[in-house]
Amino acid sequence: PAPGRAEVEAAARAANWRLPRSVAALACDDEDLTTLLRRLPPDGLVSDVDATGCIVLPDPEGPGRREELSRAAKGTSATLGPAVPAEELRHSWQLARAALSAVRSGRIRGEPPIRAAGHLGDLLVFGAGPVLREVERSRLAGLDDLAPGLRRRMEETGLAYLQNGGNAAAVAFQRSPTFTGCSG
Repeated sequence: PAPGRAEVEAAARAANWRLPRSVAALACDDEDLTTLLRRLPPDGLVSDVDATGCIVLPDPEGPGRREELSRAAKGTSATLGPAVPAEELRHSWQLARAALSAVRSGRIRGEPPIRAAGHLGDLLVFGAGPVLREVERSRLAGLDDLAPGLRRRMEETGLAYLQNGGNAAAVAFQRSPTFTGCSG
């Protein structure tokens, strides 16, 4: 479970860190962590989490921060989670880390730091890859035993059905090579 505000405040005091209004997690490849540390102001918290660089950035939406982060992240793999209250940092880290995985696989491209919040649809599909493959496997298993020509026609018909929003008449019209019109 996420820590409560009191726990977060106590941890900040123990680290001698002024607790900001909001924080965001910046994820990066381990080899980029030193570069980012040299380029960013010393007000963040830094760690290595499961071989991934993590920087907790205070007030990431504050004045001048966007430009500062863009300059610091240039040439790195950095991805940025959304700004959240400190007790919700786990949420920001999970999105930043998911975005970093998507960047590593080539699914998301852009100038760092890539903001996870701008790629939620991509992250949803990327993160659901194994689930989507299983749904595809189980739902399309009926096509496995068909002859190649029949399978191709069934796939084309299914695609036409989806492209036409489930309108069977439109699918029939689109799929019929001999359709010439309606007679009274």
